Amino acid sequence: HIRTDNTTQFQLDAFSDVGSPDKTTAKWQTGGIVRANSTPISWTSRRQKFVVLSTCEGELVALCEITKTVLWLRHILTETNLITGRIPSPIYCDNESAILIGTTDFCNSQRTRHLQSRWRFTQQHVRKGDIGVFYVSTNFQLADILTKS
Repeated sequence: HIRTDNTTQFQLDAFSDVGSPDKTTAKWQTGGIVRANSTPISWTSRRQKFVVLSTCEGELVALCEITKTVLWLRHILTETNLITGRIPSPIYCDNESAILIGTTDFCNSQRTRHLQSRWRFTQQHVRKGDIGVFYVSTNFQLADILTKS
């Protein structure tokens, strides 16, 4: 139960991470946390639905999933007037390659084209100002604990 007064505004931020692939299925464990004013309000820990070939690809999938969650929560909080204005919600990731691919047109590689719709989705919402994607050191990656199976 979240109590608010008429002046409370929520700032959402999120953390996205992947662990190691499962030895039998080769699917990676994804973890994500969304916070409102530094309080966790949503979290997930699950295996990705398909096999990816690298940590960067796993992080791109996780980044797309947490982006969808942040957008959904932003919508709910905007509808209830708990978020006003267009302040981007920061999403923190500990993989610089995934951040580069997921936020810019720098990379249009054959190696990631099968994930293109996922990183283009993230790029689109960075450009619209809904989210920002930033590097966080693994030591401060709050979603890391959710990637352990």
